[in-house]
Amino acid sequence: ALWWHGEFERLRALWDRFDHDLVRALARLAEVGAIELATSAGTHVYLPLAHTSKLARLALRTGREQHRELFSDDPRGCWMPECAYRPGGPWSHPATGASEESRPGNEQFLAEQGFQWTVVDAHLLRRGDPAFPYGADLPPGEVVEPSGPHPRPYWIRQSPVAAFLRDARTAAQVWSRQGGYPGDGAFLDFHKRQWPSGLRLWRVTDPEADLQDKLVYWPEDARARAREQAEHFLELAADLEGMDQGVICCPFDAELFGHWWFEGPIWLERVLELAGAGGTVEATTPARELDAQPLLRRAFFAEGSWGAGGDHRVWVNPETDWFWRELGDLERRAFTAVRWGGARRWRRGILNQLLLAAASDWPFLVSMGTGRDYAEERFRLHVSRTRELIELGPRTRWLPDWVHLDMPFPDLEPEWALPPET
Repeated sequence: ALWWHGEFERLRALWDRFDHDLVRALARLAEVGAIELATSAGTHVYLPLAHTSKLARLALRTGREQHRELFSDDPRGCWMPECAYRPGGPWSHPATGASEESRPGNEQFLAEQGFQWTVVDAHLLRRGDPAFPYGADLPPGEVVEPSGPHPRPYWIRQSPVAAFLRDARTAAQVWSRQGGYPGDGAFLDFHKRQWPSGLRLWRVTDPEADLQDKLVYWPEDARARAREQAEHFLELAADLEGMDQGVICCPFDAELFGHWWFEGPIWLERVLELAGAGGTVEATTPARELDAQPLLRRAFFAEGSWGAGGDHRVWVNPETDWFWRELGDLERRAFTAVRWGGARRWRRGILNQLLLAAASDWPFLVSMGTGRDYAEERFRLHVSRTRELIELGPRTRWLPDWVHLDMPFPDLEPEWALPPET
């Protein structure tokens, strides 16, 4: 308990040092070139399954504008939610059967917003199975990069958008439940907690150990182990075959560091210390690499994601089909409504609620069996609120009290859903 008290005091001091403004702290790092800040689609909309191009455009423009508002700069990169990509051409929705003879590929939507790079899972280059999908159990030593190493990004088809390919070998070393770093026995166990304080006082001990068999956590041992693993990671990166002084793209969920893996920030800090300028392996940014390597090969990518199976099954399956049926109707009605005109705040309210309903987290939580009731409740709430606003009609002078409390993008413009003027 005393150690936890000290840990909270340390974090409070760090928060005070940032003047309680994490956005500004990140902006300062970007200004000096220490990091590159990218954006994503608003509310993490799953782009290949949007029933309309309007929703895809609206989500991406919202992400770009939010980034500009927060950081006073245009992002050059965009993370496609769930690393989900589809090329242009005929489109059909796997749950509702809705179809279009031709729909632009993700790269066109990205290019319209001025984005210059994104991340694609390597298996989409050759239509193969993913080498290490999200949540996989493969030991790191058994993971082989699909279709060989990829030391350079590729231009996506004929677009001006480059794709950095996610490296499966380094991903497995960090993410794998069988031999990945977070499962080390010295690290803080995520599940066992002391009652009634809720404090975690035990270590992983063994990934297969029962809660009653967990041993006491020793923070200094865990810290030393995380730093050792950082050194191992740099050695692994340096020894990857076929990279030829190329770029290793290693994307991870931010929640891994500190939440699921308590010692993750210690590991990450040490990795960045060791990857300073002049080392065998150096930290870099996508934009820096594009500026240094403008001559890239072009490639065609198949449709898919970084999820299990490498396709869309985590987000669309028999348990989540009803989400997509609701969304298909909701998208059509919402975009029809905002065409009517009406007060801008009314239209903004509709599109904010539509974006919230279309968040990819809701079907993900249902499929993964975590927070199912919460996900379904939130989804139904935003669907209901979207419909409530639509039914008020464009001539309404009254809006429910919840509108101003549940509008994450108050400056959203309905025109963002339209194709750019040429």
